[in-house]
Amino acid sequence: MKVKLLKKNRETKDVFSFIFAPDKPFEWKAGQFIFYKIPDENEDERGITRHFTISSAPFEDNIMLTSKFDFEKGSSFKKALHQRV
Repeated sequence: MKVKLLKKNRETKDVFSFIFAPDKPFEWKAGQFIFYKIPDENEDERGITRHFTISSAPFEDNIMLTSKFDFEKGSSFKKALHQRV
């Protein structure tokens, strides 16, 4: 499945939510996680894929992922994610 990043919300000083529109219907259960991949030429030793718990409710159309981010110490993956919007 591919997703399109619609927007980024700042929840607190260092917590952000990313809202994605899936390219096809997607069903999940509360508490489920997904793997998210970002092609990035600056990938770190952990690679270009991370897992995130889905923070939106299963009845919602869009997928929301919420994560803490430190602008100074953040991984190259999270920096690439923040640069998307």
